[in-house]
Amino acid sequence: MDKLVYMARNAMMTNRTAMEVIAHNIANANTPGYVRQRPVLAAVPAGNEGAGGVMLADVELLQDALLRSQVERYAGQAALYQARHDALSQVEALFTDLQDGSISQALGELFSAFHKLAAAPYSIAVRNEVLQRAQVLVTALAQRTDGLYALQNNINRQVVDRVSELNSIARKLAALNTMVTRTSSPTGRADIVAQQDVLVQKAAELVGAQAIRNDSDQVDLVVGGRRIVDAGQAFALRTEPDGEHPGLVRVVFADGSPAVVGGSIAGLMEVRDQYIPQYIGRLDALAQALADELNAVHRAGFDLNGNAGLDFFTYGEGPSRTLQVNAALEGQPQLLAASKSGAPGDGDNALDIAMLGQAKVMESGQLTMEEYYADIVGTIGSHTSAAADLNKAASSIAQSLEAQYQSQAGVNLDEEGVELIRYQQAHQAAARILSVALEMLDTILKL
Repeated sequence: MDKLVYMARNAMMTNRTAMEVIAHNIANANTPGYVRQRPVLAAVPAGNEGAGGVMLADVELLQDALLRSQVERYAGQAALYQARHDALSQVEALFTDLQDGSISQALGELFSAFHKLAAAPYSIAVRNEVLQRAQVLVTALAQRTDGLYALQNNINRQVVDRVSELNSIARKLAALNTMVTRTSSPTGRADIVAQQDVLVQKAAELVGAQAIRNDSDQVDLVVGGRRIVDAGQAFALRTEPDGEHPGLVRVVFADGSPAVVGGSIAGLMEVRDQYIPQYIGRLDALAQALADELNAVHRAGFDLNGNAGLDFFTYGEGPSRTLQVNAALEGQPQLLAASKSGAPGDGDNALDIAMLGQAKVMESGQLTMEEYYADIVGTIGSHTSAAADLNKAASSIAQSLEAQYQSQAGVNLDEEGVELIRYQQAHQAAARILSVALEMLDTILKL
């Protein structure tokens, strides 16, 4: 009779605990990263007090470990392509030439103004228009280059911030590793493991980190082949000035050795260190060619006073940013060297300058300056489009894997409702057995 009481009591307690697990699932149905838990019941081993009946052996997380690792890996790849595409889209926005003030428009208008000067070399108004159009072009070039440098600096700040975020994740994960070894409650351990998974995925998205899970439910975190979380210890990454890219930072381990990173940080650094310098270099080449070609022709001519022409443009390091109309020409339109012969009414030198707009002076004689700029814009568009395609493909794979994972790990309220009813019925049945057993015991005692 005692065994019957023990069995009924164990069954009631076990099924009540199982209902608590199910209720925990239902309560967290909308909690991001939560993994569905399932109570694992087992027969009470023979020889135990009150042998027989049922007990809660464990609380199982309903997730596929292999699928979980694939989700994390592809999340890192998707984050890399997403970051690259987002940054390149911002670059592309700087070069939208469907608005006033575009470089292409400014180039055309400058050469058009020299055409007008060739036809009216005496006109001070036309000469002023040439200087004004040149200033518009100088401003347009500087705006694009300044915009690229500003974007580069913004990306650099994002890298610093994301490394800081990663270090925060590493510290939290190390703390959870310590906590999980001290938690005896199966449900509590399952909750901690789910929290670890959320942090691992965030780390994968940030830096392409990989997780190494052990049998004690601790998770080590690996970046570039080195652990940044080892059981209860976290080892911070840091940023330091990058000697190869002045003004920017690189990501290193605590000992200063370079860290091979993935995820969104890698995507940002690719655009910062590879794409943007390429675009700036091509703008510099355009500005330098414009200045050198135009200056050479302008110096070969004569101004209204019969004096030899001056340099039309000046520039320093970083021509697209430093290009300026020669300060000696400002407010002095008569100094424009429109004449080839020296005669005031001669506009042939201005015509030679205007014809530079059609001269193939870029890419070893392959392109005009306007064609070269159009090629820059086209290259940016091509890079952005390719990044969009890669982002779309990677995101599709990541989302598909996540959907597969969530179909198993996510909480299904209908299924949980059925499980809750099942454990309720088992609890009620055990309660009836206990009631009958107690009644029988009371009857025996009264005899």
